[in-house]
Formats: sequence, structure tokens, C-alpha cells
Amino acid sequence: MERPEGLSVTAVLMCVCNAMGWFTIEWDKPRAGTKFVLFTTFILAGYVFVWFYWNGQNWARIAVLLTSLLTILNLRFVNRGNAVNRVMILSEAILGIFLLYWLNTAHVREFFRSQR
Repeated sequence: MERPEGLSVTAVLMCVCNAMGWFTIEWDKPRAGTKFVLFTTFILAGYVFVWFYWNGQNWARIAVLLTSLLTILNLRFVNRGNAVNRVMILSEAILGIFLLYWLNTAHVREFFRSQR
């Protein structure tokens, strides 16, 4: 089955949102290096999920759907932190809302199910 239009774009947007985690590190605070290592580990793990999503694995689609729900729940923290945190939370939530809709359309669901 043909790859749905938008799959590559959404994968790239997820990679960008994922990398925004690095910009939230406050380097003047204690343990910034530890946060960097921890964030890098999670970001790299996220890229593995995006790779499988881009390759059409249905379990990765489900993981993206669950993560999209989490990004919407994170909106309760939008007033905390600095401007970078706000931009990250809002952009992830907007992408999450779109993905919740788009990944449940018939054509996209069928693509992911046909890749088994």
C-alpha cells in the first residue's frame, strides 16, 4: 500500500518537537549536564519510535497516539517555565491534536495495518 501523504512531514515535525527538549535545559542551574544526558537518552529513544512510525509499524502509530494524548495533558503546564517551554508545550500539543485526528483516518489506519 502507498505511504500516506503527510507521513514524512509528521515524522519530521515529531523529530523537531523531540529535539526542543534540549532547548529547555537551563545551563546555569545545578546538574544541567545530568539533565542533558537524560534528555539525550529520551530524545534518542524517541527517534527510534519515529523511525518505526515512518516505516509504518502499527505499534509505533499507537505509541504516537498515546504520546499525543500526553502532549494535550501537558497543556496544564503551559504557564510554567520560560518562553521556550511554552513554545515547546504548545507546538507539541498542536501536533498531538492533529495526529490524534490524522492517524485515525481510514486511509492512514489501513496503511499501518497493511505493513505487518
